[in-house]
Amino acid sequence: NLYIYVKDNGSGMDSFALKQIQEPFYTTKEKGSGLGISLSREIINCHGGTINYSSTLNKGTTCKIVLPLN
Repeated sequence: NLYIYVKDNGSGMDSFALKQIQEPFYTTKEKGSGLGISLSREIINCHGGTINYSSTLNKGTTCKIVLPLN
């Protein structure tokens, strides 16, 4: 498997936002569509992979993508 980690040091998310971010049309941005993360998840799933998020308020968020190498 190929593991990709993307980490930021932003404001992080609370548990409610973390549960909602992969739902279509959920956004915290004023001009966001709420489709970016859900579309990314669908593309990764179509390739047999997974995407997960972990976050801590005031410390940032980590995105983990796992893709098969076969």
